[in-house]
Amino acid sequence: MQTNDVALPNLIREGEAAKFLKISQRNLIRLRNKGTVPYYRIGKSIRYSREKLLAALEVAREVEYAYP
Repeated sequence: MQTNDVALPNLIREGEAAKFLKISQRNLIRLRNKGTVPYYRIGKSIRYSREKLLAALEVAREVEYAYP
């Protein structure tokens, strides 16, 4: 048996992602629909990568500081 050396992202569910970001699930859905937050669709479920959520927050902060 052969294994792949590809690292899968640490994917979390919507409720966990909202808690991670300290926002409501509804706000997370709004951010997802606006394209602000990256996500994965696996079948009918939505998953988020913690690393990509953090990166998206950093970009949002940089934009906020650039345009006070």
